[in-house]
Order: sequence, then structure tokens, then C-alpha cells
Amino acid sequence: MAIAPPLALALLALAACDSDPVAPPADAPVAPRPPSVVLVTLDTTRADHLGCYGHATAHTPTLDGLASQGWRFDRAYTAVPLTTPSHATIHSGLYPTRHGIHTNGDAVLPESVLTLAERLGAVGYRTAASVSAFTTTRIWNFDQGFEEYFDDVGQATAGGRWARERPADGVVDDAVGWLGQVQDEPFFLWAHFFDPHDPYRPPKAWAERFPDAPYDGEIAYMDEQLGRLVAAVEARGEPVVWVLVGDHGEALTLEHGERTHGLFLFDPTTRVPLIVRPAQPLAQGQVVTPTVATADILPTVMGLLGLEVPTDLDGLDLAPLLRGEAMEHPGAYLESYTPLTRFGYHPELAWADNTHKLMDTPTPLLFDLAQDPGEEKNLLPGEQPVAERLRQPLAATRARSVAGEQVGPAPEIAEQLAALGYLDGGFELDPDAMPTVDAKDRLQVITELERLRMMAADPRKAKEVVEAYKKIHALEPQLIEANLGLSRSLGRLDKRDEALLVLEDALRRQPDSTVLKANLANLLAASGRLPDGLALMESILVAVPRDDIARVGVLRMLTDLDREPEALVRAQAWLAESPDDAAIQAHAGVLLTRLSRLAEAEPLLLASLEDGVPRELVHRSLAAIYLDRQELRETIAHLRAELDHFSNQTDARVLLAELLGRQGAWDEAVAEYAFLVELEHPKPMWRHNLAQAVFNTGDYERAEELLAPMVSQEPPLPEALLLQANILAKQGKREEGQVLFDRAQALKEEQVAGTTP
Repeated sequence: MAIAPPLALALLALAACDSDPVAPPADAPVAPRPPSVVLVTLDTTRADHLGCYGHATAHTPTLDGLASQGWRFDRAYTAVPLTTPSHATIHSGLYPTRHGIHTNGDAVLPESVLTLAERLGAVGYRTAASVSAFTTTRIWNFDQGFEEYFDDVGQATAGGRWARERPADGVVDDAVGWLGQVQDEPFFLWAHFFDPHDPYRPPKAWAERFPDAPYDGEIAYMDEQLGRLVAAVEARGEPVVWVLVGDHGEALTLEHGERTHGLFLFDPTTRVPLIVRPAQPLAQGQVVTPTVATADILPTVMGLLGLEVPTDLDGLDLAPLLRGEAMEHPGAYLESYTPLTRFGYHPELAWADNTHKLMDTPTPLLFDLAQDPGEEKNLLPGEQPVAERLRQPLAATRARSVAGEQVGPAPEIAEQLAALGYLDGGFELDPDAMPTVDAKDRLQVITELERLRMMAADPRKAKEVVEAYKKIHALEPQLIEANLGLSRSLGRLDKRDEALLVLEDALRRQPDSTVLKANLANLLAASGRLPDGLALMESILVAVPRDDIARVGVLRMLTDLDREPEALVRAQAWLAESPDDAAIQAHAGVLLTRLSRLAEAEPLLLASLEDGVPRELVHRSLAAIYLDRQELRETIAHLRAELDHFSNQTDARVLLAELLGRQGAWDEAVAEYAFLVELEHPKPMWRHNLAQAVFNTGDYERAEELLAPMVSQEPPLPEALLLQANILAKQGKREEGQVLFDRAQALKEEQVAGTTP
């Protein structure tokens, strides 16, 4: 590597205080203020798609400029090619074997793990984070140590909560706004940009500039917004350490059979950009060639600041390398549990050093990265000594224990889950009990599952999809992805019992999966097994206490179990923690309405509407509140809003039709009653009410047609006879009408007497 000039480290002046401090002389030297730190994480950003890493058509002047004033690491590796576990390693200096997060969604950063924000906050730094995706929100405990945490990434979209994100300009707006509140204190700011993540949809200007490379357009837009942040920080005129790192890369051309990222550990998804610009910028950028890990970021920042570097981390302080000194670095640990959690295959495990990468799976691969950067030539079985050399640090890393204690479910929930046969098993696998199938040998199956997943979006192909899933399931029953897809497709065909069996078997095989738990919980609840569904939802909250889907599920199931007061206590506790959570606001408002606490319900219900996400019963509850105040116009408006999104709300439609009739809007009332009559199991009174509404429009002939089945049945509906009598009277057939009127009265008397069912 090019040798960097000696680094003048800025030391923090830590003064000891006694009980009677003496003021220093007026001319005493003032201890230099320690540098601030800005950490920028670039989601889904390949190293080889930045200008400073040699991408000829890249437009990354901001990143290139920072690299020209600092160190650019030529070969840095992420621990996991997924956002949540990767960021856990960046913030903690620990590998997943220590912090315990192996995948997106199934665990949170333990409170016992000290983050960089906590360590810097403890020595006087102001701290804030501005993030841009669901995978980095506070749900995963990444807010540990941050005074401010800007993570409003919007609500669920067509892609579900995992697709929730916001563009880079919003991230920068929040970060710059917070900087304006920081005066003379050093600060630690983390900014996370999600823009390059699939799908690649850059803003118009960048889409036009990169018509054939939208991924590069996303990176260019991200770099442009990063430039705004750099300008705002540098305008303060303070010393700042910049650390910029990709959380993982991206397979853009089905490299090694992978689409996007998260499955395998080849360089396109695991080699990431890492740039460190010191507080005193270098006159010329330097390139660091030894292999390093993103776990090295925390100790390196501590070292650059002159702080004591913790000795219990997996990462190392790279300051000696930055000073141009010799340094023994063992390399980088890499893992992917996606083959295990989605398919039941052996997890991907690898170690990379300065010359080689070993993928230590049932079909092991060894590559000489210097001679074979495309990782195409497996050196095994010929180079066994090299493989054994790399297996040693890999085995040592996997032998380290998870930080903190594992928390289990409450005894009553544990008992219920045990009775169902699926208690949590834990991700720390016994090496002797690992699956023996290598995911890289099952690319054809994985590709077929991806095809079926996309096909399943078309309800017309449900039967075809079910049959295809069943064929795969018969051959490989451990395929969690196939089991989940099969159960969902069976559900679309109303084969709920069969879907339950598939999901229950899948969860027994993969007891940690929050996705399986949530799907099974909802299916159990829909099947009338509410206590079982509730226990599963509660178990999700043990692993991920702020999981929004599980919280909403718990509230819904408690409500359906007629445990409204208990549900309200939970909702209010969660609102105290997250007062702007629109989903919890909505549920709390609905619960308060049911408990006739209308004045408390209204502001919560209205607040929940502000994000524009439709939620069942919110408008219906507001309608009940306004009806109680006899504000009919507002009542009707909210009933219409409810039905615009949830047309199955029959009680809302009946009430709407009744209120429209009360206002004389009979044509509109007819439309609502006509909708009800067309449902699969309409109530007799809905047909009668439709006939009555039609009658009130003056269309007696149609009203009579609607009544005919109800009048001719035995016994006839008394209300139908009365309306038919009125129709006959309108037609001048008063004697016939009187006969029907008298019979209706007799039937009513019999009903009162209890002689007619």
C-alpha cells in the first residue's frame, strides 16, 4: 500500500476533578476540542461502482473527494450481506456470533452490547442518527446511545414494511436540522442512505443521466445528497472524522446465481467501500490494501479520537495501518444464515484474508482473490493447507459466545408454545447438527422458488402454484420458503386447515422465524384459535420487543378475545414509548370507542389518519363518535371513507344507508342496500330495506319485484307484507293491501306470543 504520513492523533483532554476546583489562569492553554465524527452507511453499495474504486462511468464526486483526503480501503468486507446484522456489526465492533443478529427481522441488538454512540456519549459527545429504511429503525435497538433518532421512513407500501424507506434528501434534512442545535460540543452523527437498494428508481434527473444503469443513478443521487451533508458539516469549521462504509453490496447480473443480495458470500455482495477521512485531511489520498472488516470501524474510530480502545471486540483498531506501520490483521469473518432460515440448508460461512477466501460449507470453495477476483476457480481439494489456515480463525470466531443473556418468553406463553410444539430454539447451532446441504448446489431449486413467489402474486394461478409447491415440498420438506409460499397459496384457495398444517411443520423446523410466527398466528386467529395465535404474537415481542406487526397483532387478538381493557393498557404503554405510532394510535382509538370513552378516542383516531394509511375501523369509530353528537354530515363522510377501503364492513354500510334515507337521499341509499343484497349471504332485512328505499324513490314496480320472494315464502316476513300492502295501496288496490296488512299484523302478534319462529 501507499504509505501514509504520520498521523497526528487528536487526544481527548480528560481532567480529573476534585471537590474544590481551582479556576485556571486566564492565560492557561485551552485543551483542544476533540474532533467530531460522522458515520455514513451506504446501503447496498458495491465498492466497484464508485469512481474512487475505478468505476469509469460513476458520478460520485463527494465520495471521491473524501477519499482523496483520507484512506480508501481496497478490500473491506461486511460481516453479513443484509442490512440489520451488518449495521449491528458496524455499531458494535462485534461479529454476529457475538451480537446475536444473523438475519433481518428475527432479533434486536441486545442492550448489553455497547454501541459506538454509547461509548462516545459517555465522554461528552452529542449524538444523533438519521436513517432511511425500516431495517435500520429503532425497532432493532439501533437507537442505543443516540439522543435523537430520526427514523420516520413512512408506512407500509405495496412491498410491505420491509419496503418502507425515504430518500436521501429527507435523511440529510433531519441531520442538518439537528446540527443546527449543536453548538460548542463534539458530536457523533450517523447518516444512513438506502437509495441504491432494489428497486432501482433514481429521481428523474439521475434516471435520465443513467438510462441503462439505474443502480448507478441511485448512487449518484445519494452522492449528491451526501454532498449537502458534507457542506453543512464542513461549514462549521470544526475538525471532523468521516467514516463512509457500505453495509453490503449487490449482485447486479445474477453473479454466481444470486439476485440482489443476502444469500451467498461472493465479493459482489460482501466487498464494500470503506473510506476514512481524518480530522486533519491528508494532502493526498492513500490506499490501504490489506483485508479489513466492518467490525474494525468502532475500534478504529476510538483509536483516531485518542480514546481507549476496548479489548473485548472482534474488530481491531486500524490506526497502525493508517500510520503506515506493519500490522497483523487476521482477515474478515463472513456469514449468511439466509440459506438456513429460508431453505433449511447449511448457512454460508467464510473467512477472507489478504490473499484468499474460504467458503467453508458442505461443498467448500477456496479462491485466490489476487489471481482470481471473479471467484471462478476453486482451488480445492488441492490447496488443503491454505484452507486449514483459514478455518482456524473462522472456527475461533464461531466459538465465541453471544453477548448478553437470551431472554425467553413468559412462563405461561412458553407453556402454551410448548404444548403447540414450537418453542424457540435459538440461532446458535450445534456444528454437529447443521444441515448438510450446500445452498450453492441447489440453485435450480432456489430459482424455481423465486419464480413461484412471483407467480403467486396472480390469484388466477393459485391452483397451479399450489401444485408446484407441493411437488417441491414432497422432495424437500425442510424448505421454509416453499412451506410459507404453499401455506399462503392454500389460504387463497380457502384451504385453511391444510395451510395450518404446513405452517406448523415449518415453524417446528425454524422456531426463531418471526415471519413464520406472524403468518401462523394470523392463520390460527382466523381459524378461531385466538389464544394460540396470541401466544405466538407475544413470543415475537420477546425477540423483537418493538415489532410493529406483532404489537398490532396482539392488540387485535386481545380485542377479539373481548379483553379490551387489557388491550388498551398495552396500547397506552406502547404509545407512551412511541407517541407518534399511527397504527397503535388507531387501535387505542378504536378500543376507547368500544369502551365508550369517546372524548379520549377522537384525537387518537384523527392523529392516526395523518399518515394516509387506511386502517380498518378507524373511520367507523369516528363515525360512531360523530353520530353520538348527531353530526350526521361528518358521520356519513367517515362511513364512506371506511367503505372506500374496507367494503366488507356491512354494519357500516347498513348504517350509511339508513342515514342517507334519514336525509332523504333515497337513490344513494338504494345503491348501498343493493351492494349488501349482492353479498354471498345477505340478510333478509337488507332486501326488505332495499325494496323500501326503492319504494321511497317512487319505483313501485321494482320494489314489488324485490319483495316477491319475501312475500311468497312461508311464513312471509311481516315487514315485507306491510311494504307490499303500501305498494298495492299506491296502485289503487286498497282491498288487496288491507288483506296483506291484516296478515302482517297477525304474524307480528304471533311472533310476540312466541308461536312463530
